[in-house]
Amino acid sequence: MRPRRYPYSGKRKKQSDRQIAKLKRDIDVNRTNISSLKFVIETLSNHQNYR
Repeated sequence: MRPRRYPYSGKRKKQSDRQIAKLKRDIDVNRTNISSLKFVIETLSNHQNYR
């Protein structure tokens, strides 16, 4: 038995790569959502200051 360089290979690796890609996409979406929320909060606070 030769030592395996990678802890997982083949199908398992493909699955994990897909999961990592999905997580990265979710993180990007959350980042855009957070920035838009910050923008909305800023505009709302500005409106309240004008009253």
